[in-house]
Formats: sequence, structure tokens, C-alpha cells
Amino acid sequence: MNWLIDYNHPVDMTRNYYLDWRPSYRNILEMDNPVVVEVGVLEGFNTYQALKYLKFGKYYLVDCYKKYDSDDVGGLHLYTQERWDDLYLRTKERFKDYPEVEFIRKTSEEASRDFKDGSLDFVYIDADHSYKGICKDLNLWYPKVKKNGILAGHDFDLENVQSAVYKFFLENYVGKETGNNFDALFFYACNDWWMKKE
Repeated sequence: MNWLIDYNHPVDMTRNYYLDWRPSYRNILEMDNPVVVEVGVLEGFNTYQALKYLKFGKYYLVDCYKKYDSDDVGGLHLYTQERWDDLYLRTKERFKDYPEVEFIRKTSEEASRDFKDGSLDFVYIDADHSYKGICKDLNLWYPKVKKNGILAGHDFDLENVQSAVYKFFLENYVGKETGNNFDALFFYACNDWWMKKE
């Protein structure tokens, strides 16, 4: 399997390696046929690993595959629209034999409108890494998560991501209906973050 980007990880990860690399996905082990949305797919490296070791009722892949207007992680703003179109076709082809996978080629905001509130078991955000973008995605997708479901994401080591996630959590959890039981509701490990919806 050829990958366009060097992820500095083994292409064929073992199950334990993958679940240590994406620890938020361990939550899926406790779910029965979960309906999952991954926001920000690129060429599906994470998706490829997840499908090897986890079972999904439905796995929606949300990415607009559109040229960035500004700088983002990994120089993606340098991609031409032609390259994004090619990347979409290659990635879609990679998962053609997985009936549980469905691509949604829309912006995060547009795609969020396709789902009812409280309809998703797990949402993983790894798209626009700007502070504004992360804040927007958190507010778009949190209502879509079921009670006891998981809102999660990647790149917690980035200041923009960490600041936006902490702000969202403090505003929506601490001192509200959950009291101060946030140690059981918010987690981060190995660059992943996740929160349980009460």
C-alpha cells in the first residue's frame, strides 16, 4: 500500500500499537455496531488502521478535499485543487470494499447538517487545526453525539487544539450538569483527546 505522506509510523500497525497511537478509539471496543464520524480524512491512514481492528456499524468519512486558503498542519495549503481531487479518488478507491464506510465530501459544517442531534456514538475531529476551526468543529459536532457517546480528536500537542478543547470543555462541562466530575469525563493520551457526553 503506497501512502503519499510519511506518517513516521509503521504502515501495518499491530492492534496494540494502533490502539496506543489512537487511544480514543479504545472507546469503540465497548460499543455495539457504533455509528462513527471521522472529520478530516486526508488519505485515510487512520481509517485504514481502525478498520483492521475495530467493528463499525457505519463509518462516515467527512472531508471536503478542497484547497486550503491558509497554512495548516503539514503544509497542506500547498496542495493544488487538482491534487485534492486526485487524493479524494484514491482514498475512496482504497475503501471501496468496506460497506460500512461512506464518504461525505463536504465541509465539516455542511456535513454536520446531515446528522440528527444525538445520533452518533463517536466523532473524531482531525481537520482544520486553527483555533477558530477547532472551536467551530467542537460546537458543530458535540450536539450530534449521543448521551454516553464520545467526542474526540487528534493533535492535542498543538497549542491551537489544546486551547480550543480546554475552552470548550470548561464552558460545557465544569460546574454544569456534570458537577466537578471532570476527571471521569475528559481524557488525553498520546496526542489524542476525548470527552464523554453525559
